[in-house]
Parts: sequence; structure tokens; C-alpha cells
Amino acid sequence: MELGFNHLFTYMYVEQLEIDRSVAHHRERDSEPLRKGMFRFLFGLTNSTQADLEARRLEARVERKRVADEASLLRSVLLQAGYQSAFATEAAADDLRKTIALLESQAEALSSEGRPRSGKLSMLQQALSLTESEWQEADELCVSLDRAIAAREAQIGSLELELGRLQRVADASQFFALLEFQSCPRCAQELLEQQDTGTCRLCRQPEPVPLVATSGEPDLLTDLQPSPHPSLTPDIERMLAEMRGVQQRDQADRTALGDRRDALRDRTAEYSGRIKVLLEDFIGDRLESYSDVRAQLAAGRERLIHLESDLLNWDRVADSEQRAQSLIVEIRRLDQSIAFGADSLAGDRANVMTSLSERFAEILAEAQIRGVTSAEISSENYLPYVNGIRFDAFTVGGGTRTAIVVAYWLSLISVALSVRDTLLPAFLIIDNPRKAIGPSEAMAENLYRTLDNIAHTTQFRGRDMQVIVADNYVPEDVAANWQLLVFDFEHPTVASVAHPGEDQVTTVEGLASSAAARTRRRRARGD
Repeated sequence: MELGFNHLFTYMYVEQLEIDRSVAHHRERDSEPLRKGMFRFLFGLTNSTQADLEARRLEARVERKRVADEASLLRSVLLQAGYQSAFATEAAADDLRKTIALLESQAEALSSEGRPRSGKLSMLQQALSLTESEWQEADELCVSLDRAIAAREAQIGSLELELGRLQRVADASQFFALLEFQSCPRCAQELLEQQDTGTCRLCRQPEPVPLVATSGEPDLLTDLQPSPHPSLTPDIERMLAEMRGVQQRDQADRTALGDRRDALRDRTAEYSGRIKVLLEDFIGDRLESYSDVRAQLAAGRERLIHLESDLLNWDRVADSEQRAQSLIVEIRRLDQSIAFGADSLAGDRANVMTSLSERFAEILAEAQIRGVTSAEISSENYLPYVNGIRFDAFTVGGGTRTAIVVAYWLSLISVALSVRDTLLPAFLIIDNPRKAIGPSEAMAENLYRTLDNIAHTTQFRGRDMQVIVADNYVPEDVAANWQLLVFDFEHPTVASVAHPGEDQVTTVEGLASSAAARTRRRRARGD
């Protein structure tokens, strides 16, 4: 159980909306254990061991409820879906397993009776097995060769494309090598006569292919031919020749292997047909019985799969229910441990709860609340009870429930200030206690005077406390002893922001009056 400031603050702030309905939000089921835990912590009614045991008990209760709800939901779903009970499903599965075992023995018996023992059939079966193995092996080799041939064909195509590209490059080189520029193609200036014939007249770089004159005078362009250019063409042509040779051999091997595979396939079909004829001649009418048994066996096995699936669902239900039972045992064990630990704290608990109940009764008597004959604070849930009835079930009107709640909080802070080993902060905010009491009720004035007496007693004992009350009607004799903060037109809530004036704003009461007037007009018109 983890307690934080938010849980502590519920013991320091009495909200306006909850002042006549709850104590520290006790009506919220999820936070109720935390409220009790905080009460025990503040008044020293527990220790770390007890707190740990109670936290574990709370977790076990939550888990038990979750598991039990899951089991109940799953059981309901299974029954609504038409499932048999777990016992009936298990019985049906056991019967079906026995039936399947009987059918298996019948099938084996028919198979044994119908199994020929002739040497010819055994020889054919062995030959069929060997032929099927050879056929499968040949088929795998054919597939492997097909892949290799296809891959090599792709490589040959790539090399042929590359060879064509190189040939085109060589043709282009021979053509452009014969051109001689007389002017620059960039700036159109005439090119100067170059002295070194081994460099390009255009870029002045060494010629990659020396030019050789085919006639005596290299003056004519048509007489110049490029020298042989080193090329990869011979290497590629050699590789192509080798790969084509390998391709032809593999294609020949593939053709021979395919013929062998087809022959093995035909031989397998022949052996299978001969074996079938022998079996039909030997088994005869037993074959129909054997087929019927095998069909019943298949149907039974399928039905068993469904039953076992149903049993798995019922096993989930059983596991959840067993888990819930084990958690109940764990909760009982924790209850015993908590009760044993509570016995050691019983004396302190009794003293604190007695003091709280007595002080609660005194404050209610001082407030002169009508209809109250007895009052106490329960040692079980730490809530106020009046006339043996819990406060939120007490139906006496006139703001009595609000006065009971305020008296409860005053009794807690009063006892906490009189006992030094409590951890309840000496701080309390009460938001509009006149919410249901009304401005003319003497109960509110009596409660204020009780609070004033508590403050005087605390001051006399040398201790400090702070109580903040938001109310528009505080008795003058009490207000004289308190620090009064007034918020009105002359004293705005935010002192640095000037109020525009009473005539410049619309009050909440004014809005309510306008809404009521509009309602009356609509009713008068019959809308």
C-alpha cells in the first residue's frame, strides 16, 4: 500500500461538495483501503509490518476477484456457446480414445491379412522403391543443370553485349582519329601549327594512338590511319568460345539426363501398376472394409482434436478457479497474521478510538444537534456513527449531516493536538460548512465556538494549529478572535486588480434570478 500526499490532503481539506456526503472520499471503493490505511498511519494504529500485510491482503483480494470474474465469464461463455460440461467432455474424449484404439487395431489386422507375402510382390516393391529414388535424383540433377545453363546463357549474353560495345568503340575511334581540326571548336580561333607531331593539335596532350601515314606524304587526311589499338576483344572472344563449349556439353548432358529421368518415370509407373494389380487380386473384398475403417479412424481423430480443444478451455476455467481458491487461503492466512499483529496494538487502538469517540460525542453535544442521542467513531472503518447509524445513512434534516461531518473533523484534530505521538497535521481547511446548515442555524455557531475553544486550549498547551474556514456568516464573538479576510467590492480577492464596481458586474445570484425569471415566463407562455 503506497500512501502519498494526495491521501494525506483528504485529512486536511474538507471539500464543499463532499462536506455533507463523505469523509475523505470514503464512498470511492478503490481508494477506501487507502483512506483507512492513512487513518491508521496518522494515529499510530499500525506499523510497517502491519501495513505490508494489509497491502498484500489488498492485492490478494483484488487478484482473487479478477481471477474469479475471469473464470465465471469463461464458464458462462462456454455454456452459452453450447459446450458440454468439463466432466461430460472428458468422458466423451475417453470413450473416443478407446474407439480410436479399437479402429487402429482393426485397420492393422486388415492390413496384415491383406498383405501378400509372395516373393514377386516383394521384389516389385523393392524395385519400385529403388526406381523412385533414382527418378528423384535424376530430376534434381535436371533442375540443377537447367539453372546452370540458364545462368551461363545470361553470362554469354552479357559478354556478347560487351563485345559489341567494344567493337563500336573501336569503329568510332578509327573514324574520329582521321579528323584534323583547323580551328578551335570553342573559340573559333585558328589552331597554330604544332611542332611535335606526337601531341594532339587541339588539347596539346600526347596522342593515345600514334598516327601512321599510309603513303609517302602525310598531307592528305585520307592517307592517315590509326595504329592498332590495344583492346579486350581477344580476351572476351576467347572467354565466349570457352563458355559456349561448356554450354554445349552441359546441354548435351541435360538432354541425356532428361531422357534417363523420363525412362525412370515410366518404369516407376509400370511397377506401380503391376503392384496394384497384384494387390487387387489378392485383397479383393477386404479393401472396402479397410477403407471404411480408415475413414472412421480419420473422423474420430478429427473429433478428438475438437474435444481436446474444449478440454483446454475447461482447464483454463479450472486453473482460474483453483487460483481463486488458493488466493482465498492466502487471504485467510494474511487475516490471521494481521489479527495477530493487531492484538499487540489493541491497547493503543482502544485508547485512541475511545478518545476519538468521546471527543466526537462531546462536540456533537456542544453543537446541540437535534435527534442525536449517541455518537461514536467506528474502530472498524473509522467513520462517524450517530444513534448506531452511519452518518451518510442518517436522515434527519436541517443540515444535521453537515454538522456531524464537521464535528468528526474537529474531534480528529482535537485529539491529535492532545496526544503528541500522532502524525495528523495541525492544519484543517473547511470549505463553506453552511452549505446545508443555513445561515440562521445555531448548530453552525455552536460548532464555531467549539473550534474557537479548541484553538484556545491548543494555545494554552503551547502548541500551534491553523484552521481556515470559508464562510460568509461567522459569529461576531468568534470572529473577534480570528484573523478575518474579507473579499468584497472594497476588498477584491486579488488586491492588485481593482474591482469595476457592483453595478458593472453580474453576480451569481443575479444569473440565477434571471434564469428563474426566464423559466417562469416560458411556463406562463405554455412553451
